Amino acid sequence: MRRFQIPNAALIAGLAALLSGCSGETPTAPGVATPPGGVPPGSCTTLISLTATADSPFVGSGSIVRATVTKAGVPVADGGSVQFTTTLSFFAENGLQTISKTTVGGVADVTVTSLNSGTARVTAVYDCARAQKDLQFQGVPDSGPVITSYLPTSGSCAGGDTVTINGVRLGNGTGVRVFFGGIEGSVTTSGNTQIKVLTPARTLKNSAVPESVPVVVVVNGVSSQPASILFTYACIPIEQKMSISSITPTAGSPAGGDLVQILGRNFGNNFATTQVTFCGRSAQIVAQQDQQITVSTPTHILANPAVSEACDVIVTRDIGLVSQQTAIAPKPFTYSGTGGNSVCNTDPSFFISSISPNSGGPDGGTALVITGGGFGSNGSLLRVDFGGIPATIVGSISNTTIAVSTPRRTLASPDVPETVDVTVTDLGSPVQRCARVVSGFAYTAKALDPVIYSVSPRTGPNDASTRVSIFGTGFQFPMQVFLTCGAQRVEAEASSISLNTIVFKTPVAAGANVCLANQLVDIVILNPSTGKTASCPACFKYYSCPTITSIGPGFGSYLG
Repeated sequence: MRRFQIPNAALIAGLAALLSGCSGETPTAPGVATPPGGVPPGSCTTLISLTATADSPFVGSGSIVRATVTKAGVPVADGGSVQFTTTLSFFAENGLQTISKTTVGGVADVTVTSLNSGTARVTAVYDCARAQKDLQFQGVPDSGPVITSYLPTSGSCAGGDTVTINGVRLGNGTGVRVFFGGIEGSVTTSGNTQIKVLTPARTLKNSAVPESVPVVVVVNGVSSQPASILFTYACIPIEQKMSISSITPTAGSPAGGDLVQILGRNFGNNFATTQVTFCGRSAQIVAQQDQQITVSTPTHILANPAVSEACDVIVTRDIGLVSQQTAIAPKPFTYSGTGGNSVCNTDPSFFISSISPNSGGPDGGTALVITGGGFGSNGSLLRVDFGGIPATIVGSISNTTIAVSTPRRTLASPDVPETVDVTVTDLGSPVQRCARVVSGFAYTAKALDPVIYSVSPRTGPNDASTRVSIFGTGFQFPMQVFLTCGAQRVEAEASSISLNTIVFKTPVAAGANVCLANQLVDIVILNPSTGKTASCPACFKYYSCPTITSIGPGFGSYLG
């Protein structure tokens, strides 16, 4: 038997990697994945379940896969990261076969699509848990009408719900019929790739029990195969029926990430069984109340980058339950074409890319900066309007920025915020140019108090700043953010403020600053102009990074 003394290099390298990875570590990074085909060591109380809007979608269409994550039977906290991977197919959000999605209300959605037929395996990993689901992508038949997808997939037994059917060879507006469980609906518009139809009424065997029926399109006597998803009828009393009344703002970037408020009724309060889609793609729900849902818009690939596209917005609640129902708002939201959100633009070199801040009081006087391109340097030739009212241009203008002071606006209701279009017009060009952001600025109500709905992420390292988003309403510029723990109170750096979101960086928890590691920190926001505050108790926690004081012994033993 031989005995060697070798430097314990692996130990040193491992500890160095641990320390170097702690500073600035993303607090939402996933944990170690389950070994392939195995069970994670120790006891794992995390569970992932996967569901899909279509288990057998057609090639070229998509299926929304939802991961519902619980730990010890309780939905995981907001801000966690679910790692999705797929074979054969790809994710519509980024065009890749891997993507990380953040949990909100214990769920995370991703859109899976494929250009080839076959089995696409979707895998989701969170912490020590792993789940898989197979989607069978079908080839599109060579002849006859084909239904690739439709939304919504449920409606009232009274009928009259608008359903949008997508597919191929759906006719040219003549000889097109749509049947729901053998009962014909009323086609309102028809094209070769899309049909809109009003659902027929249906008498259920038991009004308390929903019924699911096949959907079939007939074009000039030729029938399609039934859609891969059945349409569900439910008899919902009018006072319980869900509806959408308004959406604000009404336009945003194809890159997604814009916060949109959906107002209506009977949305419920359960994140895990609610879904919101824009152009059929799932949006991330940020906050949900029975009469209001706030979402972050999904990405959307424009058919022509220069041309804006309007999208249907669909809310579905109680997914998978007998009480499932859907509300649709026909094309209330526009993904803007070339030039950011500039939808009146006739010259791609003249555009608005951002407005900061994008909210302020109705008394006017909010100082903001409009960023874009093609503005030139002659301020006398530019005009900036907020909802048709001229703003005051402050100081000099560069080719990419304009500083303005907002005009006064009388609100229709002093307690209800209003959004207005922001337009920059070049009066000096031979052909008058303009750039506009639809619903680009929100006039906040005088009596509107700030309210915090949620915070994400809720943890970060004590030796580096963490970028944290506060979601809510009633945020106004200026707004200050403080982290408090007991008698300690430290101001954080707010990098972005809008009506519904504040983004700030946590201060480094060095020395006596803020709180000790692993202590819960309150987040408090303050509008110094009004004195109004809102707080989120115990909403953030610093975690400490390990410190090495010594390593010993420096050599280990190897027996051979």
